[in-house]
Amino acid sequence: MKNKLVLGIDPGATGASVLLKNGKVQDVFRFKGASICDYLNHFGAIFTCMGLQGADMYCYLEKVWGIPGNSSHFAFGENYGIIQTALTANRIAFKTVLPKVWQKKYDPELQNIYKNYQEYNEGKISAAEKKKIRKRFYRDQAFKLYPEERILADTADAYLIAKYGEEND
Repeated sequence: MKNKLVLGIDPGATGASVLLKNGKVQDVFRFKGASICDYLNHFGAIFTCMGLQGADMYCYLEKVWGIPGNSSHFAFGENYGIIQTALTANRIAFKTVLPKVWQKKYDPELQNIYKNYQEYNEGKISAAEKKKIRKRFYRDQAFKLYPEERILADTADAYLIAKYGEEND
């Protein structure tokens, strides 16, 4: 039986990539502070591993965009381009997946958490609070799937994107 490798990528500047081999976590690469060479070397090592193992490879890159004039979105988009380049340079084919697509599975439970939070706080929930709740929720979901792993806020999305890829390919 051929090995199945699935690479899930959250392209934020503090995002990560998670590599699954037959459903088990093989590698986690955090992007915070990574250079262009770090990306090229890391994805190159994955490509070499894939070739040596004769594995089927599936790569899912979260599709992101920014709002003109927002400098943090520019940095986000820059990282997205670097990752696309590093994957392409290492001959790793990838599919893009919108956040709302991979998050769809978790949305009903998350909406219920928002609703409960609003009821407890007299109907008030700020965008910052909503983001904090969402990040904690995704971290908890990733930990349920991979309890032996050290799941961080900046790696959780990559775990869930990889799981999405595993379930959809």
